[in-house]
Amino acid sequence: MVNPTTPEFKALRRTWWILLLVGMVLTTASWAVREYLPSPWALQASYGVLGLAYAAIFYALFLDWTKMRPMRQAAFKAGAAKPVKSAKPSKAVAEKTASAKASAEKTAADDSAAK
Repeated sequence: MVNPTTPEFKALRRTWWILLLVGMVLTTASWAVREYLPSPWALQASYGVLGLAYAAIFYALFLDWTKMRPMRQAAFKAGAAKPVKSAKPSKAVAEKTASAKASAEKTAADDSAAK
């Protein structure tokens, strides 16, 4: 995956993250209102807050699909985007790679000694 380096994309990405975080916070607030406020209106209030949370999350998805994805695809086609940093390989993968390299070197050394 590649991300464009334009200021417009960076602003959209920041907005996207903010909307997702707002959605998560409002979802938690909805649960807390329903659980910890024993008043008769707490259930309706929690549904209202949950509706706002869904609106924020759906708007973040809409923003991604309609604005950000076309920008990423255009940047990929133009070659004007930088690749996203990949995760570091796990320790087990690094150990396997090191042991495979060591065994290949040992085999090569054994082959050259046999000649």
